Amino acid sequence: MFVKKLIFFLIFVLFFLPVSAQSGYFTGDGGKDKRVLAYTSTLENGKKDAGDQWIPSKIKRDIVNILINCSNLTVINSDEKENIRKLQKEYESSEYSDENPVQLGKSIQAKYYIVFTTTRITSPEEKYSLSATIYNIETRRAEGGYTSAQYTQSEFISKVPPLAGIELLEKLGVKLTEAGKRLIKNGSLYTAEEKADLKTSKENLDAINAELERIGKEQAKLSLEKQLSLEAENEKARMETQKALLLQQQKNEEERIARLKADFEREQEEERAKLERDEEKQKEILRLTMQVESRAEEIRKKTTDKLSALEQITVIEAEKQTLVSNNSEIEKSISDFTKKQNELRNAEIKERNSRPPRTADLKADGKTLTENAQLLLKADIDAINKKYDEIIKKNDESTRKGTEKAQNILREKISDDIKALEAKNYTASSITDAEVYLRINNWDGTKGREGWQFTLSFGFGGQKCLTQKGLLTYSEVTGEKIPELPDSSSQDYEKQKKEYEKFYDTVDNYDSFFRMNVPYLEAVIKYKVVSGSYFESSRYIITVVSVEFKNVITGKTVKTVSVSGNAVYVPTPSVTLDWRTDRQKNIDTKKKNKESKDSKKEQTKKESTKEKQESSFQEGRFVFGSIYKIIPGAFNLYVTGNGTRFLTTGYFADFPLCNNFYLGGNAEIGLCINEGTSDSEDIIKTGRDRLFFNITGTAGLSYNIIQNIRTGIFAEAGYVWKDFGYGGGVFFELYSSKAIGITASFSILRTGDIIFQKYSAGLEICF
Repeated sequence: MFVKKLIFFLIFVLFFLPVSAQSGYFTGDGGKDKRVLAYTSTLENGKKDAGDQWIPSKIKRDIVNILINCSNLTVINSDEKENIRKLQKEYESSEYSDENPVQLGKSIQAKYYIVFTTTRITSPEEKYSLSATIYNIETRRAEGGYTSAQYTQSEFISKVPPLAGIELLEKLGVKLTEAGKRLIKNGSLYTAEEKADLKTSKENLDAINAELERIGKEQAKLSLEKQLSLEAENEKARMETQKALLLQQQKNEEERIARLKADFEREQEEERAKLERDEEKQKEILRLTMQVESRAEEIRKKTTDKLSALEQITVIEAEKQTLVSNNSEIEKSISDFTKKQNELRNAEIKERNSRPPRTADLKADGKTLTENAQLLLKADIDAINKKYDEIIKKNDESTRKGTEKAQNILREKISDDIKALEAKNYTASSITDAEVYLRINNWDGTKGREGWQFTLSFGFGGQKCLTQKGLLTYSEVTGEKIPELPDSSSQDYEKQKKEYEKFYDTVDNYDSFFRMNVPYLEAVIKYKVVSGSYFESSRYIITVVSVEFKNVITGKTVKTVSVSGNAVYVPTPSVTLDWRTDRQKNIDTKKKNKESKDSKKEQTKKESTKEKQESSFQEGRFVFGSIYKIIPGAFNLYVTGNGTRFLTTGYFADFPLCNNFYLGGNAEIGLCINEGTSDSEDIIKTGRDRLFFNITGTAGLSYNIIQNIRTGIFAEAGYVWKDFGYGGGVFFELYSSKAIGITASFSILRTGDIIFQKYSAGLEICF
């Protein structure tokens, strides 16, 4: 009987244990079936310039996200008015005013509601604190809550939501695991004060994997449902967001575990090395280790009032979220008022249409309205429409005008904060920042490379910005030179040997530091942040400028590396928002118009310059004097001093050597067309025929007067009138494109005692 009971108990435990341990964040049911209303979040004693009005909504939103993502509670945010109305409709409840939390909670079947109050303290210094109280809707009594310590603004917005979330979950009956508390508190990242260990990271990874498995099952279950309720739709969207965050956390923890395993192996190396050292050396290493650790602790404890880049982005995004929320509330208020007025309008028009006509309104048949009656009816309806149109218009104007000042203050602050963010140079340190990872490997004694290889990585909000590997030489790390090898033939051999032994000891010391991850060297990363434009989604470009390695004890920089690394950081949730004020929009519009005009002027100037350049651009052209490529294209008239004329035709060609210089040639066949004085008879008597061939070469310089028109000078020499001739001339050329053109020239040629004046014209084509 006992065995049967034991078996039944084991089956019961095995059956139900996976259910209670299905989440990595909590044990048990995680507050399943409990419905909580996140009610008001107010600010007391806020700044006069409304510069901190965004804080309450930011705090509330962050805490609500923690309550939703780390439990099975159903949490409804009172700011989501549309969802509340839909829930009220689903539960067939009346729409209760949000001014009464008890009635509002009952209408959406909530069991608890939470009120958040942020208080600004001004003395002795400006700080903020949060009070969050849980009320039971049935009993209307407080059933616990959370009260924070006082923090500076930057600490308040980063530290308080996780602490409040953990406390409120516990008060609402959600039993968080240790891994769950760590993941909520640190977002899967370790702070400078908390040193990671392998056991903790494995617990975190197990918790993340359990959450991913649970979400996967819930998603599979929801996917089987054909019609989803509003709550199921919201749950589905929430799980997608949570899954993306968990996957990033999973990647972070897996990388951390791999690093910790490597660190453990190096620590084991150090343990083995200790056994080989004498007691004196070990004491010296321990002394230096304590000195370095003490100095590193001083660096960690240094505080600054300035916000980090990530904290500034968090503030800016919170301001944007508040602006979006305010805009949504304004539009919703206007929409609700318009809807109500339209209902009144329709009711009044209906009443007017249903009003019985008087006797004077009817025609003789006693049924049909007269034309005047119809016109009067139309006039009454038009008057009703006009009245409600005016009411709606005035409400729209007054609502927007009434909120314009507060919204503009917020817009101005967003703009100013972005400018401040982009104006600064930021630093991240391997000692104080969890996302800067520096590991220095064992000694490398290769000649010419004596030193330590290092691995450095830098992340921003989980986004990898830089991975760098390199070498830190012995001289860079120690500030000393490597001594020469001892020479046995030297008189100073013993002294050289001692110096070399000292070098060995120094290497051993530093090797020991690096194996134990003693922060003897600090990597300081300098970077800048640039925000996306107002028409883009929330995105920030992180650009790494340089990396400095500093000696922790002396504070001196031992090595500077110029690097180029960047990443795009997109916060969650991300919004697309035009945060400019109307004044800024007008300034930007004028600036844009001016830039457009300047651009047009610059374009016109460029085109004018281009035309000018083109008009004087010297164009080298390969041309051939021909018509339709086969008919001779050159026509030449030769005139001698006594009036004898010769006419020739043929081909010519120009070959460009550069834009302004060319070589060419002419091939002509000629005929004497007119005999002059006895000089010509002398020519004939000497045996020259009336029909002849000329072949000459040319070399010339050309210049474009304007585009497509050029002129130049040339020298010509060759076989002219059955004798050697030489001379020179000028030409003029007009071409409409690179394909065709016409040319004309004048030159003077001499052959023996005869001087020719040559007049030429031709058609040309270009290949």
